[in-house]
Amino acid sequence: MHLGDVASVLLTGQVATGVTRVNGHPGVLLRLTQQNGANTTAIADAIKAELPALRAQLPADTQLLVVSDTSTSIRTAIAG
Repeated sequence: MHLGDVASVLLTGQVATGVTRVNGHPGVLLRLTQQNGANTTAIADAIKAELPALRAQLPADTQLLVVSDTSTSIRTAIAG
């Protein structure tokens, strides 16, 4: 699976305006945003299902972490 298979990908010429660090180490921030009307929890589940395959393609010293997941609060609200 490639990112372009499930998303619109734009390459821009913007100059970096910030630095991303994860646990004190340089990182890359990738924010996935759903389209209006999309099912947040279904999208989160689909992304999480792909994470093992994505991790397998990364160099051994690279981590792929989910640092924020809005579906968690939605699931809590639904559960009551």
